[in-house]
Amino acid sequence: GKKPRIPQERVVGTWRSDTLPAADAAGRLYELRIAATGRADWDATYLGKGTIVERGTWDGADSLVRVVVRRDGVGERSSYLFVMRDSALVLRPDTANGQADEVRLLRR
Repeated sequence: GKKPRIPQERVVGTWRSDTLPAADAAGRLYELRIAATGRADWDATYLGKGTIVERGTWDGADSLVRVVVRRDGVGERSSYLFVMRDSALVLRPDTANGQADEVRLLRR
């Protein structure tokens, strides 16, 4: 059967990580903006280097939120799977995408 859709009000808004270590920058932080229209923006900022902006869509079911985005809205699609845990959205490690650690985003 279909999983229950996640209530929009639990997801819609701006979510940010703390500053995390980065291999080749002073640090990195992430921001995810989720709109009720189904739109999602995913920004990865590398301190002292700049921000990569990816745009696309989101959907959610159960306690999972999937974000599918493209850099600058074009090119390769990236898919990110977040888990709603307590009041955080948690991006699980994805070694295939070179992301070794769990990233916790809090609504700000």
